[in-house]
Amino acid sequence: ELPSQHEVLSGVNKFLTTFNTILPLFDPQRLLSRVNTWYERPHQRDTSTWAAINVVLSLAYRHIPDEEKPPKYSTLYFMNMAQSVLNDIMLGDSNLLDVQTIVGMVVLLQATSDLKPASALIPIALRLAHGLRLHTRSNSEHLSAPETLERDRVFWIAYILDRDISMRTKLPPIQSQNDISIDWPSATPADGADDWLARIPFEFSPSAITQSGNANLQRAFGVLYSSHLTCRSVVCKAHAMEAQWIPSLQDFGRKAVEQGAVTAPRLPVGWHKLVHESRGYIELFIAIDHKDPAFIWMTACTYISAAVCLTANSLFIPWHTKAETDDQLINPAFSFLDDMILQAPLPQLKRLRHSWDELLRNSREMSFRNAVQNLDWLEATCS
Repeated sequence: ELPSQHEVLSGVNKFLTTFNTILPLFDPQRLLSRVNTWYERPHQRDTSTWAAINVVLSLAYRHIPDEEKPPKYSTLYFMNMAQSVLNDIMLGDSNLLDVQTIVGMVVLLQATSDLKPASALIPIALRLAHGLRLHTRSNSEHLSAPETLERDRVFWIAYILDRDISMRTKLPPIQSQNDISIDWPSATPADGADDWLARIPFEFSPSAITQSGNANLQRAFGVLYSSHLTCRSVVCKAHAMEAQWIPSLQDFGRKAVEQGAVTAPRLPVGWHKLVHESRGYIELFIAIDHKDPAFIWMTACTYISAAVCLTANSLFIPWHTKAETDDQLINPAFSFLDDMILQAPLPQLKRLRHSWDELLRNSREMSFRNAVQNLDWLEATCS
């Protein structure tokens, strides 16, 4: 059974003023109408509406502090309720609400340590969307402008999730761009991380978001900037989970410490931009006070990878002027990784910690030697 109408409406309104303002998965008026109909006309109840309400409540409860949640209910509780009728939704006569429900489930499952469930559900969401022709303008002439807008939004959210999961899992995306005939979002700016970043209004910059005090904005843009930085680091082949990146850093660090001086490696294209954006993202991550588990699982890898990037920069260029302030950003990230391992002792996290610890020791040794050399030079110059 669902909670009382008052409790559900409270949760739905929380969803509409938080998650749905960033990713408008539901038309607010239509969603509220469905909720009210569920309680006021019990004979019209159906599985699709029940599942959708549970998914909405599950997403809403991610934004409610633990101390304000009723003891009986949680994000996991409502998610389990929705999943209990997943087979009925997939095998029945699908409608837009079913696609919205499954897309909402993907959002929830995407924010976990294991992306396999999300990877399994996104193809189902897109296949149902194809069945409803959400990816094409055919058979949509009879729809009103608000209905068309809602359909388009649902499809593009599914498309974004498909691409995001593909990036994280390194598996091919499901949706082919050649099959899409609805209007694409604005082509301005053209593809390109630099153009995209340059066109972001100042009020949505990391520094402005940090100072806004708006928890919903901070959370949403924390995820957005995390995805951007992940793209940047993957393009540079300098991500903490990149197979060759960490071993190559370890090899360089060992040689640098053993030989005292090693020719600086050929830095990845865009390295200095990556370092600069890594600093900015770490500062943004630290400034976000309310980090729920879903937010952490979606952004922690980027946060740690950014700190590893700063460590590598100190290893490559031990004399750079921001070494000391970078150290103040790196230390909390290393402690954060320790905390993650305590909560989820995954082998890949343990391996990363071991490797990163070695990199930190070597980079600090090189920085110390550089400082000693500078001091010796200064004393020789002044004597």
